Amino acid sequence: MARLPQEKEKFLLFRYLRFGDRLAFGELFDAYQKHILKFLSFKLPTEDDAADVMSQTFMQVMEYARTSRIENFSALVYKIARNNAATFYQRHQRERGNVAFDDQILSEVEKTHNVLPDIDGAEEESPFALFTGEQVKRYIRRLEQDDRDVITMRFESEMSVKEIADVIGKTENATRVMIHRALRRMRDMIYEQQSPVRTEDQGSTPE
Repeated sequence: MARLPQEKEKFLLFRYLRFGDRLAFGELFDAYQKHILKFLSFKLPTEDDAADVMSQTFMQVMEYARTSRIENFSALVYKIARNNAATFYQRHQRERGNVAFDDQILSEVEKTHNVLPDIDGAEEESPFALFTGEQVKRYIRRLEQDDRDVITMRFESEMSVKEIADVIGKTENATRVMIHRALRRMRDMIYEQQSPVRTEDQGSTPE
């Protein structure tokens, strides 16, 4: 993940905390907004939803940074983005009578199923290098939230294991295990979808 040097981040945060320098915070926003928007796009149903939650996230970070010292800017932004995405689904579930909103999104995405290439060795490769953005979204959205997040942060945002561990509040070893298991689940899911389906099975009716 392209990011500002740590000393530069600390200087900009100091400028904003001490002098209310909005240009300093704007530089931090410019460095992270694309990554947070992409991260949220894998969690939320539309690009507009992702943009709205991203704006909300940075407004909250901006408010927090006005009065508090921040040691790890990227970890804070990702944590708040994750929380806001969870709140988005909770709110929509209440509005829709506790319907599993994420499942509705998934069913719509799966209608555009494409034939996928051979993925031998995908466990070690980034899914973002193997498939198109929409294909990756389809499979990532079928993972549990924590698995979805670690794969997106590791392979799309190119965050280090340590950076991800800081966001999710786990040790580096535990985070490595999570990434490995999430990739395995994603690989198994893709193999499952690749299994050939006989034409007669699709159109036949039981006797």
